[in-house]
Order: sequence, then C-alpha cells, then structure tokens
Amino acid sequence: MANRLRTRYPSHASLPSPGPTYDTDAQAWFVAVEGAGGLISSGRKTLIDSLVSGLKADGVWPLLDRLHLLAAENAGQALRDLRKPTKLSTPFNAPVFTADRGYSFDGSSSYLDNGEPLTTSGNQLALNSVTVGAWSNTGSGKGHMLGLSSASANFYLRSAGVSSATAALNGSVGAGITVASTTGTFHLLATRANSSAIRMQVNGGAFTDVTTASSAIPTGNTAVARQNTNYGTARIASFFYGSAMTDTQMTAIHNRLNTFLSAIGGA
Repeated sequence: MANRLRTRYPSHASLPSPGPTYDTDAQAWFVAVEGAGGLISSGRKTLIDSLVSGLKADGVWPLLDRLHLLAAENAGQALRDLRKPTKLSTPFNAPVFTADRGYSFDGSSSYLDNGEPLTTSGNQLALNSVTVGAWSNTGSGKGHMLGLSSASANFYLRSAGVSSATAALNGSVGAGITVASTTGTFHLLATRANSSAIRMQVNGGAFTDVTTASSAIPTGNTAVARQNTNYGTARIASFFYGSAMTDTQMTAIHNRLNTFLSAIGGA
C-alpha cells in the first residue's frame, strides 16, 4: 500500500521548479508582446527585467512617459512601449528593422509615429518639466532623431552634423551642444526643469546648459526620425521621454541603457 501511495503521490522534490519571478512591469510588457503573437527569449527577459528593476532603483522609472527598446529581437518587441505596454509605435514608409540594432531611416520619408501627442492624458511631461533621449548606433547617421509629425518645431532631438547636436524642448529656439563623437554614434539626452534653459548630456559625460526659453507644449504626435518635413538617417536603438530628471537620473538612465545595449551588441 505504501509503495502504491508513493507512486501516485510523488514527493515535492520531484516536482518541477517554478519559473523565474520578474518585476511586475517587466512581466506586463512580456504578456503584451507575447499576447500579440511576439516572441521573447528567456535571455532577453532577464536583461529587460534587470533594466526595469534598475531604473526603478534609480528613481527614473516613475518619470518616464515612454521608453522603447528599438534594438530588440523582433519588430513586435521594438514597437511596443516598455513603460506603458498598451502603447505602440507604427512604421511609415518602410523604415528598416535590424534585430538587436534598431530601426534605420532613409532621411526623406520613413519614420515611426508614436500615436500620441506630448499632452496625452496620463503623461507627466509638462511645459517646464521634460526629458528626452535617443540613442543612435549608426556610424554616419544624422538629422532628426526624435520630433513631431506636425509643423511645430518646438520639440526635437537632432544630430546637426558630424560634431554637433541640437534640441528643442517646448521652445521655439533649439539648444546646441558639441558631440564628442564624429561618427554619429551617440546617446543624446536633454532636460528642461525651468522656463529659461535646457541641460544636455552626451554619452553619460559632462553636462552643458544652454539658455533657451520655453513657450508652449507643441501639438502633433511624437515621431522617431521625423520633424514635420525633416527626416533623419540615424539608426535608433532606443528613445524615451518623460518629466524633468536630475543629473544623477540622466546619468543613471544612460548607464542602464548602455548595459542593456552593450549586452546585445546594440550600443
């Protein structure tokens, strides 16, 4: 009788071990991607879980309205917002997706439309509280990295040449900064925490303040590689926007993204 019971009711030691436990927000993104038919490897889940957990520990996660990892295993992952997984970006005019590297654009018509204006309900971005970032990992890419699909020129990140970049954050006059890289490969971040200046950082380095007044939050959907009729040629590995960040928080999100992108060869 005892032997039969052991056969029917195996010990706990023989039961399969539970799967990994992920951060709840990382898990929500996994569910959204897979629910739409997308695939995510276990290794990628581990990297994304570490990224989300790290951004929370840094105090950055709550400040984000949007965060996309365009350098992804597939387009389904790339186009789905990590911060709020119900949000999607839509490709127009055939931008080229490359696994683990991101989306490339032709400089004349291709872009991603993010499907929302900056003033979307629930967004924390405000007139004098805004941070944006975009990571270009293409050698010769330049032009607009992040902007709007409308005629307003009050919001954008732009690689202005081989050694400079500009940003406009809710103001009509763009702020310029020297980019150490001459190849177009860099992570550009800009934040506005007041009505008079933008603070900019490249590749986690020193900060530069540029005087430029705020005027209004522009309308129109945010877009990758487009600012109205102007387009970019950079391959974008990641982008984000949200409310104002401190120097420590800006450096933290750079470091977290660098760790993630370096792990997949997309930095």
